[in-house]
Amino acid sequence: MLAVSGYSSGAQDTMQFAVSYPNFMDGILPMGGGAKDGTQGFFFGALYMSILETCAGWESGNYDQNPKQCAANALSTFVPYFYTREWWDQNIDTPEAYTNWRNKWGEYYLDIQDARDLYWNAGEFIPYLEAIKPVVVLAGVHSGCFEVFGNERVRSIRDIRGKTVAIMYYGGGDHILLSSMLAYVGINPREVSWVPGTSSLLDAMEVFASGKADAFVGFAQQPLELRARKIGKVIVNTSTDRPWSQYFCCMLGANRDFVQRYPVTTKRALRAILKAADICNSDPLKVARFLSDKQYEPRYQVGAELMKSLPYNRWREADPADTIRFHALRLLEVGMIKNNPEKLIAQGTNWRFLNELKKELKA
Repeated sequence: MLAVSGYSSGAQDTMQFAVSYPNFMDGILPMGGGAKDGTQGFFFGALYMSILETCAGWESGNYDQNPKQCAANALSTFVPYFYTREWWDQNIDTPEAYTNWRNKWGEYYLDIQDARDLYWNAGEFIPYLEAIKPVVVLAGVHSGCFEVFGNERVRSIRDIRGKTVAIMYYGGGDHILLSSMLAYVGINPREVSWVPGTSSLLDAMEVFASGKADAFVGFAQQPLELRARKIGKVIVNTSTDRPWSQYFCCMLGANRDFVQRYPVTTKRALRAILKAADICNSDPLKVARFLSDKQYEPRYQVGAELMKSLPYNRWREADPADTIRFHALRLLEVGMIKNNPEKLIAQGTNWRFLNELKKELKA
């Protein structure tokens, strides 16, 4: 590849790409960004997400009128990245000075088209397709990853009605998946008390472990950690329990305009990801050792157990459209989306590259 490029957070990813895969391309072109965020950056991210979630008009991202002030309030946390305290104290020392700055240069930092553009890690693709975002789903990769845990009061999905569930955030993958499970057994998700993360977007497991929630959807290593601590009981394992094991947990999507403009690059990226999935399937212990050596998951035994438990060959066997259709139908039944699943699939997917690669990468 000639070069990898990106702007702002994309520039951060560009820098990291060069560190992680130095031989993949001839050069990089980071624009308006540097190295990946450190500890300070992660704190700022959690802060602006919490500002969005508590802002009047945000409505968990399900609004009709864009709450521009919510976005401005959230993005204001990043102003210190662009101005020193000394400069701010000297130049923005009166309300009039702030108004002048806001009307001239502040718009570059605080004005965006849609507040939802800030809400990263939205989990499942369905809410994006419903909102007609410029996203196109290209493939399913594997199933599994999620396990639903319950306390002594919750022994099945039906027992969750009227109970409290700890989630990362509204609209996240855990929230969408469990909402689909509830709908599947005839329960409206509104009959559940959802408790999103507070101090961190990832503290839902500790909320459950501390007894403040009756159920929790564990992801990746979290189920292994809960079992080691003898906390809760698994009521659904999406790697083995039907119908959930029949559908993808992890799918690949891309910016629609990028796919249209760079089809060759898109196919190359998808090919690399699917070949990586094949390696995970054929030699999970080697992959676990790689994760441990690179400190992505330093606990080798945890990584090994996780890699062996996931069906990474699923992309060769299953139809990814079935996953979107199945979950979208459940969400449509309980009023969480309004569009017919077939419409979402027609306007938000492109299986051309996957179909070509299935023929090309025959086992």
